Amino acid sequence: LREYTKHTKDVLDLYWFSTLFIHATWQNTCVLLSAGLDNQIILWNLNKAKEPDGIFEIADPLTSVCFVPESDKHFVSGSFDMIVRLWDIPSKKIIDYQKTTDVITSMSFSPDGNILLIGLYKGQCIAYAMNSFKMSFIEKIDCRNGSGTYSGGRKVTGIHFINNKEVLITTADSRLRALNLDDFTQKYKYKGHTNTEIQMKAMLSEDEDYVICGSEDGNVFLWNRYNQYIPTINPAITGFKREHNGSVEYFKACNGATVTNAQFAPLIILQKVSKCYQEYLPPAIVKQIIVACAYDGQIKVFYQLLVLPQNTIVISTYLIHSYI
Repeated sequence: LREYTKHTKDVLDLYWFSTLFIHATWQNTCVLLSAGLDNQIILWNLNKAKEPDGIFEIADPLTSVCFVPESDKHFVSGSFDMIVRLWDIPSKKIIDYQKTTDVITSMSFSPDGNILLIGLYKGQCIAYAMNSFKMSFIEKIDCRNGSGTYSGGRKVTGIHFINNKEVLITTADSRLRALNLDDFTQKYKYKGHTNTEIQMKAMLSEDEDYVICGSEDGNVFLWNRYNQYIPTINPAITGFKREHNGSVEYFKACNGATVTNAQFAPLIILQKVSKCYQEYLPPAIVKQIIVACAYDGQIKVFYQLLVLPQNTIVISTYLIHSYI
């Protein structure tokens, strides 16, 4: 266990470098970026002592940071001054930047690294093309309702790329939106959870069948990625919209505390745990494992167990671990 204390104010974002490292001095290491309200981005090599590998400073507080895919020498940052900056790590210099129209609240790259998507405070996203470490504007996308309480837009709190063609956007109007990156149109809207304040981020299961998100009411919410409901009455009469996905389920994860993050365990973990349960009598299958983090510091692990006694299917959800 190590504790790193170089930041002097709140840390708003962390980002791991998640592929094999290229830089000779970083072989077989764990590298982490942290961005905070102290106007600093700090590069940490977790296999070294507590002193950072680099400190990058600007004049305004930082809100988000992420490495450029397939490059351990470059990262981008977002800040209160509404500027996206592309940094070169060895020289500690800004090699490109783009001015946005609002405070930057989140950012992420597509898996192939060709698109950088920036989330803004008033419910908009800006897509930039990344070519030879140069950013160029592609499109601005509205992620807000056309009418109602939050029609003016609420901050984009999370961006999760499903693949190179589709992205899942979390906003603080208690909505999730799946966008098509070919034409930047909305494919699906998910609702049911509560998120008006917290920096939440919805995720997709590894098999890409389910969407998961925490909630300020202490629940974990799950949706089918695709809407399974087909109305029996003419949609022209009911006002049904297929892109509005209401196929939601939820369970209580934390009493009196906001669930700030919820994720499915990787399939490899699910398979290993399920193999253990198949040796029990009666045999059982672990359908899902979910990790939920709460605002009060709790981390809880749940599993969904499918039991097959005498050709009867019984599905139950259990809490198996709780950490504080």
